[in-house]
Amino acid sequence: MKKLFPYYHKICKKLGLQDYIYKKNVAPINHIIDNVYLGDFRCADDLDLLKKNNITHIVNCAFNLPNSFPNEITYKNLNLKDEKNQPLLSALQEAYKFIKDNKDKNVLVHCVYGKSRSASVVLFYLINEKKYSFQEAKEFARKIRSCVNPNEGFERELIKYYEDNIAKLKEEK
Repeated sequence: MKKLFPYYHKICKKLGLQDYIYKKNVAPINHIIDNVYLGDFRCADDLDLLKKNNITHIVNCAFNLPNSFPNEITYKNLNLKDEKNQPLLSALQEAYKFIKDNKDKNVLVHCVYGKSRSASVVLFYLINEKKYSFQEAKEFARKIRSCVNPNEGFERELIKYYEDNIAKLKEEK
């Protein structure tokens, strides 16, 4: 099913059934902070919605989703699997650099549902920019996008990153 997902999505889109594969109570795109937006594959495949939100750059976190508009949008592909043993830190750092390098542009971070892989990237951004703990970042993002819920492996890596890097900086002050 995972390998067929992009095709499944396209078929559902043509039939007007996108909400069938997504939670109806979650918006396809949410502005989180600064120039950072978090979303699912519906918004990454909707050029009108991207233009409405002035999205010019996309971090595609999923390994099985194609870039829908390579001629109109600048992409950063992370090719992550939503598995607890998926190494994450180097991908988070790449995405963070991409977002920071394009701070004057609106950047969408997405995966399939916008709840685990892409949410982890956004939480990493919040941890670095706002010096939030993992829990503070998660609560902040959940107030805006209720489905934010990284898998347990991603949570562990984000917590460890915070403790090893950000918490020490806060203590030194």
